[in-house]
Amino acid sequence: MRRLRLFAPALIASFVVHALLLGGADWLPAIVMPTPPEKLEPITAKLAAQRIDTPEAAPAEVQSDTAAPARLKPAKPKKPRHDASAPADDVARKASAPASQTVDAPASSGEVLTSAPASSPTAETAQTAPDFGAPSAAAGRFPQQITVRYRLYWGRLSAGSGEVRWQREAGRYQLDAYASAMIGPKLHYRSEGLIGQHGLVPERYQAWRDDAERESAAFDWQNGKLDFGDRDKDRENTELQPGAQDFVSLSWQLAITGGADLGDTLQITNGRKVYRYPLRLAGQAHYPDENGIPVLVVRSQNEGELTEFWLAPDFNNLPVKIVRIDKKKTIEQHATRIDINGKSVWDLPSRNDRQDP
Repeated sequence: MRRLRLFAPALIASFVVHALLLGGADWLPAIVMPTPPEKLEPITAKLAAQRIDTPEAAPAEVQSDTAAPARLKPAKPKKPRHDASAPADDVARKASAPASQTVDAPASSGEVLTSAPASSPTAETAQTAPDFGAPSAAAGRFPQQITVRYRLYWGRLSAGSGEVRWQREAGRYQLDAYASAMIGPKLHYRSEGLIGQHGLVPERYQAWRDDAERESAAFDWQNGKLDFGDRDKDRENTELQPGAQDFVSLSWQLAITGGADLGDTLQITNGRKVYRYPLRLAGQAHYPDENGIPVLVVRSQNEGELTEFWLAPDFNNLPVKIVRIDKKKTIEQHATRIDINGKSVWDLPSRNDRQDP
């Protein structure tokens, strides 16, 4: 019985995290006081758009949701890769974005993702990117393979672990996010689509509980339609807005574009519902504490919900912390390790490995 009492809080937290990810929190009582947003420092730095280097490629059109997206093959970490880009995201991105959110890149043959107007699908050209094995400078090249491992928290309770894997190849990207708790199913989310001049152009979003596919979304850019819904329910569709992203791709889009979407309200889907996310740069901080790596905090607040993306400029603007707060709970993802092209480039210092109270 004593052992059961010791593990009960963690088991409850694990169950609640799964419930929140699976179906929302409307039925949950307000049994935990959410932690307030952390006090941030004044903004003195800027996010830099990232370069994604690709050789010349023939123009390609954005595929509709009826086309089967190509699956990415695992990249070999120690060999340079020649990627053919298929931009064509002019139908999916705004013609311009605030220039104040980016910094000038050093002279390079690489393509820098910017907010410049796009008139028609054109190919990006650049030389092959070298192996990436260290933190980048401003406007660095965005790697071909990334894995970020996280610890998950519900309130102040450790509730599980997860990781996000990024791959890019031949002008396409694939993002896989995994979450695992002590009880409940293993969760898997996937976003895949094109990489264009203005960042990520999602084509399909999928979610699984263990091996069973659940909600999904299809981005039909040619016809301007967003189709979404759960496997066991009638599907819905709505008008697809320029710059739309999904639950997984949003923070990576911010990383790649250097926050070109800041100041906008983006259309976001988790496969079940569609939301409007207003985005703004809220301040600076350090992760995991005042002695840690510098981060810029992007915040979205709407209808009683607050979401924060903590982006690390020294590591290609990668999201090292994600916070979601509403009236009933606080859910956080804390990065514990970053691997780039098969090499570990950052680990959470052991003193910051937060223990349950």
